[in-house]
Amino acid sequence: MNGYDILWCGKYSQDWENKLHEHTFFQLVVVSEGEAIVQAGEETLEAGAGDVLLFRPQTFHGIRPREEKKGTLRLYDVKFDVNEAGLFQKLWELPVQKHLEDVQTAKYYFNRIMAESEKKLPFYMWTISCYLWMILLMILRTQTQERQALSALPEPESGAAAQRGNIDIAGVESYIQENYIHNITLDTLSQ
Repeated sequence: MNGYDILWCGKYSQDWENKLHEHTFFQLVVVSEGEAIVQAGEETLEAGAGDVLLFRPQTFHGIRPREEKKGTLRLYDVKFDVNEAGLFQKLWELPVQKHLEDVQTAKYYFNRIMAESEKKLPFYMWTISCYLWMILLMILRTQTQERQALSALPEPESGAAAQRGNIDIAGVESYIQENYIHNITLDTLSQ
């Protein structure tokens, strides 16, 4: 749909070892609570709350809670196919593990994907694709890149003082509010 298709999304608690396995799609896991030992290809990593794990297609991987930490591991998980070459390459180049500065927002997006998928309201496929895109942006862009992108945006204009070239926007708004019951044309607005 948008260069990727969501295959499955969920959240779960894990107190068992996930055996090494592989599949033909990407899998993105956010550790919400607990600590884990992660195997991804030849790498063995330790992950904790706020860490994102991105498993590439055809890469053997598995997750298990740390032995010495008897608590339960809580995970958010989405499996998705990528059918756009540029996005596939960018995701492939990412490290397996990345820490999120704002894990609460990622959890919110996961919960929205699950809720939309369950209700299947009109346009839900587009909606869940947008939420996944927001999660992917959180891992594709660094915080510095995000701040630079936002700082490059123009400041929002303040309602009454807003001007467009030599057009008095506040005056046009005022005229429309005073004359809304009459026929208003572009000619009358331009005067």
